Amino acid sequence: MDRTWHPQHFRCSHCHIPISTQKFHIHNDRPYCVEDYAFLFLKKCQGCKLTIKDVVVTALGHTWHPDHFVCVSCGTKLLYKGFYEKEDNAFCTDCYEGKYCPKCHGCGGSITDTAIKVSDKKWHEDCFKCGRCRRLISGPTFRISDAEVICVACGEGGGDGEQNNDAFSYVEKWDGE
Repeated sequence: MDRTWHPQHFRCSHCHIPISTQKFHIHNDRPYCVEDYAFLFLKKCQGCKLTIKDVVVTALGHTWHPDHFVCVSCGTKLLYKGFYEKEDNAFCTDCYEGKYCPKCHGCGGSITDTAIKVSDKKWHEDCFKCGRCRRLISGPTFRISDAEVICVACGEGGGDGEQNNDAFSYVEKWDGE
């Protein structure tokens, strides 16, 4: 903007108020008062809809003030933290896992990665244990007896001597919803 102006002619390109004694910004070689420049060219916060004049957080296809990028459920600030996205909303780890992740039949904790699924129940791989001897079931076969999962050894009578006519079942790996 290599031009010379009379003070009364140096005006905001949008509102036309003289800006010779004010701070101003240049955009596309045209002067703007601070307020109009912010309104016209700065990003707006998805949370409060106001102009962002300093640090901009970009997430979920939107821009946010750092203090307004929060978990949709509990309001925890998510800047510098991991978060989950579901239905265009941001969730902190605790809220997402509590609301959307299946629960382990063994420990009750949220399952966030691969699980073992038998019928309608799911387990962490480290929680899939025999209901009788409590040893980890690491192979793909086991028995279901009286609604509990039991290892091959216990299912063949090695656990308590009880005979069981249930057939062996196979582990179905579950990965996702």
